[in-house]
Amino acid sequence: MRSKKIFAMLTAAALCLTASSCGKQLPEPETASKAHVYREDRIELADGLDVIEKVMCRDEKIYMLGEKYIYGEDDNFQSVSYILNIINIDGTVEKETELDFDGTSFSLHISAVCVDGDGVVSVVVQSYSDEGLTVYRFSSDGEMLGKFRVGNAFNDVMGGSLSIIRGFIPLENGRYLIGAGTGAAVITADGEVETVFKDNTPAEAAYISGLCQTTDGRTFMVYTVMTWDESIPSWIDESELVELDLEAQKLGERYHIATNGTFINGTDKYDLLISRVSGLAGYDIETGETEVILDWIKSGMDTNSIPTDTINSLPDGRILCQNNAYRYHGSGADLNYDDVYISLLTEIPPEELPDRKLIKLFALRLDNDVKQQILSFNRNNLEYEIELTSYADYENGSERMNMDMISGNVPDVLILGKDELFYDIPADSYISKGLLANMYDFMKKDPDFDRADYLENYFKAYEVNGKLYEIAPTFNIYTLVGKTSRLGEKPGWTMEEFNAVAADLTGGEILGIWRKDYMLNQFLYNCSDSYIDRNKGKCYFDSDEFISVLKFCNKFLDEEPEYGPGIDTDTYDIISFLREDKQLLDIAYAGTPMNVRNLEKGEFGEQVTFKGYPSSKGNGSCFCDMGIKFAISSKTAVPDGAWKFVKAFLSDEYQDMYSEQQSSGIPIKLSSLEKKFENEQKPFEYIGGDGKTYYDEENRYYTGGGFIDIGYPDAADAERAMEFVKSVETVQRRDRNLSVIVQEEAGAYFAGQKSAEEVAKTIQNRVQNYLDENR
Repeated sequence: MRSKKIFAMLTAAALCLTASSCGKQLPEPETASKAHVYREDRIELADGLDVIEKVMCRDEKIYMLGEKYIYGEDDNFQSVSYILNIINIDGTVEKETELDFDGTSFSLHISAVCVDGDGVVSVVVQSYSDEGLTVYRFSSDGEMLGKFRVGNAFNDVMGGSLSIIRGFIPLENGRYLIGAGTGAAVITADGEVETVFKDNTPAEAAYISGLCQTTDGRTFMVYTVMTWDESIPSWIDESELVELDLEAQKLGERYHIATNGTFINGTDKYDLLISRVSGLAGYDIETGETEVILDWIKSGMDTNSIPTDTINSLPDGRILCQNNAYRYHGSGADLNYDDVYISLLTEIPPEELPDRKLIKLFALRLDNDVKQQILSFNRNNLEYEIELTSYADYENGSERMNMDMISGNVPDVLILGKDELFYDIPADSYISKGLLANMYDFMKKDPDFDRADYLENYFKAYEVNGKLYEIAPTFNIYTLVGKTSRLGEKPGWTMEEFNAVAADLTGGEILGIWRKDYMLNQFLYNCSDSYIDRNKGKCYFDSDEFISVLKFCNKFLDEEPEYGPGIDTDTYDIISFLREDKQLLDIAYAGTPMNVRNLEKGEFGEQVTFKGYPSSKGNGSCFCDMGIKFAISSKTAVPDGAWKFVKAFLSDEYQDMYSEQQSSGIPIKLSSLEKKFENEQKPFEYIGGDGKTYYDEENRYYTGGGFIDIGYPDAADAERAMEFVKSVETVQRRDRNLSVIVQEEAGAYFAGQKSAEEVAKTIQNRVQNYLDENR
């Protein structure tokens, strides 16, 4: 209730701010801050190391453990040699020794490494042949000082996988503190569990994400407890710093963590360090306050390529870390093991940096390729500099971002997308208050941009009153699909047409194994335009159509089952059921030739029709963005710079990333889309162990009874996919607040306490109030 009152007050303030600014000139551009910017000096590594396992720093010396692959005749892989390098800060190698793990081979896995004050290197090793751990201790000269086996008792008390070590700290008398699973434990020099640090508070799920220490020896466990919130529904997690009293062997004080990130050992100035999306900060344990030390973005650093546990703060304020080179593309990122180095970061005096106009960018989530575009923009632009405010760094980041927006703290560029629970960050409130600019105006004024080069129906699906306030550069299409022989060739259907086909079928016979609340959410997400008019701010949940949706969803299950009603749990296989007409429809992503081929030759075994969810428009297939949408402030002082940044995501270079054969998204530029369709008709490419390119002539698909070769898409598949893509008219919208309202009220109908008509009327009133409050 408190947040709702705050929201109402801030909304009123925003309306006043918008009205008072009418007719006034845009403000003068700000100059980008020059604070917390660091210069990177590379310390190149010695040749011959194929993988870097761990980089640590002690007394201004770098301890680096890496792997060297051993090959025999005909370049056949034989084994792995583990090399310990001790490197001076200037990059010179002081010592290089080989560590002997009792006949090292490729069957070993390095789980954790640490260095104590005497320079003793301890390594936790797991053999793939069993589940046990062995701790080895080496001198700086590589001499084995001892080893011991960590027994299964450790795994039993931690409740997690031994191979995932979340912290490894050397203690006195050959003991170690090891974090894993749901807690931490002190292990004696003979491998026995001496003390267990574990929260016994009842929780549905809990885990430890790290161990860290202050310079005065206080030890903390980063502990996260997860609980299921049925009203959303989703997991909610809360994290704490829990002090470990090693002497008393018990848990100490607990400190709530209000900022997200990875905790690192402290310095003389800060209790702990925390690496967040936006930068490296000092952290005060008692107050929870942070102080920025290093801005990753402004320093041109990609934190995805920096293993967080290799970040070390030197006494003189410089930062040292391992760095890897990634290549980003539409299907993800590839690590280049041939380009691994150590970064030494030194703060740059502000007077040495040029003046640049500030572009403020707000984001809750920051995809890897978006981060790369920001870094590239800042490197290659002398006029502008993007400064990132990452709300992912904060607890309840989406709520905090919304409060900033509606109180007048509006950025130049806003990245909309998914919130912490993967619901959409709704833009309607910002649009109705006039906070966002019409993208069509930028397109029209730009002589180098032609809307005809893009999927026009995609833009139109995002329109509000004929204006485009947000752009998602890639998409997928969400739909319901079934056999043409059962559904006919016509795509789409109304609820009345759907009921004519499905009225006499059980939920399991229609769609399978879903719960009632899940199916109701699917209608809310994928048919929102049927119940909400975004142009007018009106809703229609008391309609016969929505009442019919409630009754349909009531066919499904109350509880999470193993399988659905009328289904033999011992024999159920979705592919077999679809092929044998035991299940009418499947929920599917579609929109590419490969999707068409997989569905028709693999999943269903015959021609399919993309019906989509039943809706008033009769076309229930919808675009769903891949997690990011861009908006530009209507009050930006740097409109040219803001558009220049956003337009980069519509460029050939960016769009073509998603034309790759197995990219995770579909590009919106027609030329890139056509390239993707052409690439999907070619055999899969892969790089062999010899570095050569090979082609998989078979496209295998699992049909329940085994794999069959369904072949690669052809021109007919491409034509059908393009026709389908151009027919889609709506956008999937996952509004968390809307879902909570509808689910709370629908529960009374599903429980038999109220009629569908009564529930629909209540939902109508509550949702209309919600829409009115946000306009």
